[in-house]
Amino acid sequence: MQEKCEEMQEEGKEMKRELGVLYEELDNLEAKIEEMEEKEKLTEKETLIKEQNDQIDKQDQRIKEQNGLIKEQNKLIKEIKNKFEKAEIEQKMSRQNLKVSSLTKQIDQIDLSSRHLRIKKILNSFLKNSKKSLNNRTPLNELLNKTRTNAMLCDFNEASIPIVNRTQEINEIVDGITSDFLKINLGKKIQT
Repeated sequence: MQEKCEEMQEEGKEMKRELGVLYEELDNLEAKIEEMEEKEKLTEKETLIKEQNDQIDKQDQRIKEQNGLIKEQNKLIKEIKNKFEKAEIEQKMSRQNLKVSSLTKQIDQIDLSSRHLRIKKILNSFLKNSKKSLNNRTPLNELLNKTRTNAMLCDFNEASIPIVNRTQEINEIVDGITSDFLKINLGKKIQT
């Protein structure tokens, strides 16, 4: 009887040992399961972060493409604007050249008498200065002053004509030219 009790005690101890081993294995399994769950959660987070990063990259790419398109559009707009401005300038210059050419023909038809020769020189001086004026936007009053000065120097050195009379004659001629010139209108407003 005592032997049986001892055997049973031994068996009980053995069972306890086995049970302890089983509990230990169970704890290890639970720890592994928790570790795997943590890893799975981390993997899910990493996947989500990666997807978000991919979306951000795609948005950045779209923004770059849109910026490229905007840049091209701005370039085209600038080119078109430049072409329009160039065409407008060329058209104005063409109109001005036609009118200047017409004035030149009128000057060439002036009779070459003594007085008309002087008038022609004044007109040519005025015309030469007017072309410069169209290019550098010289005000008309400055243009007229240059014309008067040039006219005084061109061919007005006859001793028989007093300087006062010559100045008055030049002023009359230049004033007449001014009036005609403004009527002809070279296609742009000239400050007076």
